Amino acid sequence: MNVTDVDDKIIKAASAGGLEAIRAYTAPYTDAFFQDLAALRIQSPDIVCPATEHIEQMVEMVQRLVERDTRMRAMGATTSASRVSPSTAV
Repeated sequence: MNVTDVDDKIIKAASAGGLEAIRAYTAPYTDAFFQDLAALRIQSPDIVCPATEHIEQMVEMVQRLVERDTRMRAMGATTSASRVSPSTAV
């Protein structure tokens, strides 16, 4: 199960303290989520992947996507991933 423990709102709320402040800020919410799962008798996932533990990999993936997009445009592609705005992305 992916746990989105970092997004724009979270970064803004915990901006002064970096990654550790983000983890401290989100921990009570994550704990409450899992308590709710238990109260509802929903089986806990075998694997939990907090986003904050994979930021480096996400940055690398975005860099590869940007590089691929740049190469596609250089080869004459008329559409690209970079042309999708956040308001139209699904």
